[in-house]
Amino acid sequence: MRQRLADAMARGSYQRAREDAKVLYKQEPTPENQRYLVEATIGRAAQMRRAGQAVEAMKLLRTIATDVPDTSGQFMPYVSEFLLGGDWQTAERLIEKVTDAERQTQLVALRIDHAVMCSEASQAHLPDALAPLAQRVRQALTDWEQGNDAAANDAVADLTDPSPWRDWQVLVRGLTAFDNDPSLAVEWWRQLDPERAPAAMAAPLWGQIDKDFLAQHPEQAVVSARGQQVYDTPWIVALERVQQALLQSDITTALRDAQMVNTSLPLDMRELQDRLSRMLYWQVARLGDEDDLALFSATFGALPDDPSLHRLQALIDEQDSFFLDDAQAAWAKYEQDLLHHDIIAPTSDRDLARSLLWLHMGEIAEREAPTPPRGLTLPRRQDEAGCAIDTLQCFRRSVELAPQHLTAHEALIGLLHVIDDQPEVVRAAHELLNHFPEHDMALVIVADDAFRHERYEDALALQTRALRIRPHEAVLQDRLRIYQLAVARLRAQQGQFDDAREILTSYLAHTDKEHQANILCHMAAVELKAGQQPDGERLFEQACEAGAIRLVTVFHMLIESVRMPVDAKWIKKMDREFRRGLKAKVHGPSVVEMIRILEAFAELGTHYDGLEEHQELVLQYLKRSRQVRFSENEFITLCHALPNLKADSLSFDIIKRARRSYPEQPVFHVAFATYYLSLPPEEWPLYEVDEALHEAEYFVQWDPGQKELAAKIDVLLTVVHAAIDQDRRSKFLNPFDDDDDDFGGGSPEPNIADLFSKLADLFGPPLDDDDLDDMPPFPPPPRKRAKRRRR
Repeated sequence: MRQRLADAMARGSYQRAREDAKVLYKQEPTPENQRYLVEATIGRAAQMRRAGQAVEAMKLLRTIATDVPDTSGQFMPYVSEFLLGGDWQTAERLIEKVTDAERQTQLVALRIDHAVMCSEASQAHLPDALAPLAQRVRQALTDWEQGNDAAANDAVADLTDPSPWRDWQVLVRGLTAFDNDPSLAVEWWRQLDPERAPAAMAAPLWGQIDKDFLAQHPEQAVVSARGQQVYDTPWIVALERVQQALLQSDITTALRDAQMVNTSLPLDMRELQDRLSRMLYWQVARLGDEDDLALFSATFGALPDDPSLHRLQALIDEQDSFFLDDAQAAWAKYEQDLLHHDIIAPTSDRDLARSLLWLHMGEIAEREAPTPPRGLTLPRRQDEAGCAIDTLQCFRRSVELAPQHLTAHEALIGLLHVIDDQPEVVRAAHELLNHFPEHDMALVIVADDAFRHERYEDALALQTRALRIRPHEAVLQDRLRIYQLAVARLRAQQGQFDDAREILTSYLAHTDKEHQANILCHMAAVELKAGQQPDGERLFEQACEAGAIRLVTVFHMLIESVRMPVDAKWIKKMDREFRRGLKAKVHGPSVVEMIRILEAFAELGTHYDGLEEHQELVLQYLKRSRQVRFSENEFITLCHALPNLKADSLSFDIIKRARRSYPEQPVFHVAFATYYLSLPPEEWPLYEVDEALHEAEYFVQWDPGQKELAAKIDVLLTVVHAAIDQDRRSKFLNPFDDDDDDFGGGSPEPNIADLFSKLADLFGPPLDDDDLDDMPPFPPPPRKRAKRRRR
C-alpha cells in the first residue's frame, strides 16, 4: 500500500494517495504514515485550489490540523497553502503558535512573499499591515515590465534592512540593472535568500549572465537557456494548448497538441517528453477511449512499465461497466507482461505484483457478475455472461502467487463467507494463519470450527489469542465465555469435577445477575454428574430464584442435563416440567427468551440430542401466542431470530403482527422486505416491498441512531427499484427488438450484477465490518450494446 501511495503521489493522484494514507495511518499511526497523510492532503488541497475550489481546499486542510508536525518540510507547505488559498486568518493563527525564532523568521518571509504573489481575489483578505507594501512591490514590477525603471526603483526605495521586504527591493534593483549593467544585476541578486520567491523569480535571468550560477544550480539550466524568448518557442505554445485542453477534459485535443510538442521539442529536452507521456498516459486511462489509446501509441509508443499497453487498455475498459470482461482480459495479458518482462524490480517482488493483479481481476469479476449467497437466485439476462475467469479463481490465484499478501487472503475468506462454503472458509483461515499467526478474524473462524467439532480446548485457546489482539471486542468476549462453559462441561465429563467447579465459580463471579441463572444450571449439572444429587438440586433451585422466569431456567437446565448427560431420571423430571410449562397459557417474555436460546445454537452451529424436538415444541408454543401482546423489543428479537430457525411461515406471521402493533418501528418494515427478498425472485411482491421500505426510510430519517439500518434500507431500495425496472421491461419491451434500448422514455436498464452485489452485502456480512465502504450508487443508465467507445 505504501508503494501504491508513493506511485499515486508521483503521478499527481493525490486523492487516491490520500485515501490510502488514511487507511495506513488508521492501522499504524506512525510518524512515517503521518507524513504520508499530511503530504497527500496538502497535495490534494493544492490541486483543488488550482481548480478554483479554494473553499473546499481550505476545509480539507483543516482535517489534518492536529496531524501536521512542526517541521519545515511539512508545516511550511501547510501554512503556504492557507496563504495561497486566501485564508489569511488561519495562516496567522498557525504562525503565531510557532515559538522557534528561526522558524518564525522563515514564516514571516513566507507570509510576505505570498502577500506579493497572491491572486486578485486573495488580495482583498490581506492583513492591513501587509496590503500597502505588497501593492507597492506589485506596482514596482509592473513599472519595470513597462520599461519605467526609475518609477520601479522609487516604489521600493524605502524597503530596507532589516525588514524581510528587503529581498523584493533587491529583486527590483537587479531587474532594472539587467539590461544596462548585467554585472550590477548579479551583485544585487547575490544578496537574495535562495529559499525565497524573489530568488526563484530572478533565477532564469541570472543564469543567462552568470555561468557559475548555472554550475551551482543545474536545475535552472533548462529555464535559463530560454530566458525572455521562452514564449516564442513553438513547443511551449503547443504545451500550453495541451494544458488548456486537459483543463477542459478534452483528451483527444491534448494528444494532438502533444504531437506538435514531440516534433518541435529540442533534443536536449527529451526528459520533458518522458514526463509529458506519463502524464498523458494517466489522463488517457481516466478520460480516453480506444481512439485515444491508438493516438497515444502513435505519439509516444509504449512505456517501459507497460510494453504492450495492455495496462492502459485495461484501465480504459474499466471506465465502462459494459466492458469489464474486456478489462479483465487486458489485465490477464498485462500479468503475462509482468512475468516475461523486467518491469518489476527487484524480481523478488514480481509474484507479489502478479498477486495484486489477480486480486484486481477478481474484483472486476465480482463487479461484472457478483457471486450470490448460497440459496439466493436472481434472474439474469442472456447477454450477461460475466468474465471468463470467475472471482473465486482470481482470489485463489492471488493467494497462491503471494501467500504473504494479506489482502488476498481476506478477500478470499470474505467471498467464501458470502457463498457460505464453511469448509473452504476454515481451510482458507488455516492457510492465512500459516503466514499471519496472529490474525484475529482467522483465529475466530478456526475457533468456531473447533467448537462446532467439539474440540472445546482448542476453541478456547484460539479465542483467547484473538481476544488478546482485540481485547475490547464484545462479541469475542461473549464467544470466549461460551467456550469456557464448554470446557467446564468437558472437564466434568472427563471426571475432573474440581477443575469444572473452578472454571464455573470464576465465571459466576464475573457474570451480571441477569445471566447467573444459566451459570448456576451448569454448576448444578456438574454436581449431578459427580453424583452430588442434593448439591445439584440446591443449585438448580438457586438458579430458579436468580432467573426471572422459571420456565426459561428449566429449559436451560434441561439442555445442560442432556448435554452433560446426567441421570436419566433427572432429565425426565426436567422434561416433564418443561412440557407442562409449554402447555400453560403463553407468556410473552418466556417464549422470547427460549427463541433466543435456540437462535444461539443455530448461530454457533452446535447440536445436542433432542434439539429439533425442543425447537418444534417452542415454535408450537409461539404459535399459540396470537393473543399475547409482545413489547416492541420482544418483537424485534423475534424478527431477528426466527429466520435463523427456518420458521418461515411463523416468522412472516410475527413480522405482520409487529408491523400492525408498532407501525412506526422501521425494523419491522425492513424485516418484511428482507423476508420476501430471501425468496425466489418470481415470488417478490415488488410494490408491497417498495412501499414497506419507503415507510421504513421515512421513520429512520428522524432517528440519528439508526444509521446502520438506514444504509440497509438504501441497499434494499436499490435492489427493489432495479427489479421493478426489469419487471417493466420484461412486460413491455419487445423481446425481438434488440436495438430499442431507450424504450419507455429512457428508463434505466436494471443491472442484475448490482442486484447480486447488493444482496450479497445483506445476506453475507464482510470479514470485518469495522470500516464499511460507502454504498455503491444506483444502477447506471442504459448503454448501447455495440462494442465501440463513446465520447
